[in-house]
Amino acid sequence: MKTFQLIPGVHNSPETAYIQTDYPFGFQLRCLMRYWIEERKGKGMRLVTQTTVKAFNITFTNELHENRAEAMERAITAANAGKLQWNKPKAETYVWGLLLLGHDEQSHVATLALAPVWNIKEYLENKALVAGQLSPKDVNLTDAMEATSRRVNPVSWAICDTEAAIVANRLSDAEAQIARANAANGITYKKA
Repeated sequence: MKTFQLIPGVHNSPETAYIQTDYPFGFQLRCLMRYWIEERKGKGMRLVTQTTVKAFNITFTNELHENRAEAMERAITAANAGKLQWNKPKAETYVWGLLLLGHDEQSHVATLALAPVWNIKEYLENKALVAGQLSPKDVNLTDAMEATSRRVNPVSWAICDTEAAIVANRLSDAEAQIARANAANGITYKKA
């Protein structure tokens, strides 16, 4: 089952980036990786990542072998103080819509796009994954994007809404059949 847990906080620059410790760097070294979401008016949002330089990674890897907890604490302290050197940032393609930073079902850092433009089903699935996790500002943004998408592409939305209604009816029919079968066999359940 697909899951997505938002990473708390605002991560929109190198200074406010989410930092992952003990990230692989090549085959043997470990590094720090930082992630942030860049937004540019007229283009959208994109993920930007950046790793620490190789000289730090060699020292960091050796320190990890000696005392893991202390090495990670020193690295995070240095990163937060702005004392680390970083490689060139790597940026992904811009996405029109809301791009969220979080952890997937394997606890890997991942992004999730809420963009009701190209794939409406994927948008609705992603929206359900983060239900209750969005800020009021992000809820307003996704509602506005969805309203615009519904106006621009009413046929696709009508198809998607019809399919969702059919699935909901099938589920309620299946639940009713199960309840009848259980009642016939003397099995009762209390709803929570």
